[in-house]
Amino acid sequence: MTTLYLLRHGETVDNTAHILQGQTDGRLTAAGIAQVEAAARAIAAMSDDLRPERIISSDQGRCRHTAQIVASHLPLPITYDPLLRERDWGSLTGHPIAEAQALHGQFPPDVETTAQMSARTLQFMRWATATYPEARLLIVTHGLYARCLQATYRRLPIGDIARMANAECRRLDIDSALLPSTVKSEESGAAAN
Repeated sequence: MTTLYLLRHGETVDNTAHILQGQTDGRLTAAGIAQVEAAARAIAAMSDDLRPERIISSDQGRCRHTAQIVASHLPLPITYDPLLRERDWGSLTGHPIAEAQALHGQFPPDVETTAQMSARTLQFMRWATATYPEARLLIVTHGLYARCLQATYRRLPIGDIARMANAECRRLDIDSALLPSTVKSEESGAAAN
């Protein structure tokens, strides 16, 4: 079993403005940095048998910054992986979240579908369990991506997975034998973290 600690990046300027960041870098606010510092201290205080052994982070700026803050408290190697990027909002990137929600899943064709995002999460889980069996990994990623990963593994709609606060950390134990063979396509509850 591979244990994933899913850590959402700290608050960003666009989070405070309710803007779809998608695959832009974003920039942590002072509050976001403080959130990550607190999360990093909590992770570093875990017992040796629970504490993560490696950090794998989205390569987007807001996650890179989050991972570097954590690594300053918990000196672990960091691997950056584009599979952990947030949903690509295409032409909706930079627009208000409310605008995407008003579309009720009828997004422009350049927006990454939830099926495509779920396929990325499944690809990541297969890689992580094959590369790091029995390991404890801190996954620094994005709110919607982390929810999609949980939903894919549990075979649930994304809307059934609670939204994540900035710098929130959730544990997910992955049994490679229980990974789904395919992914479902649904847009309900996937318009933002």
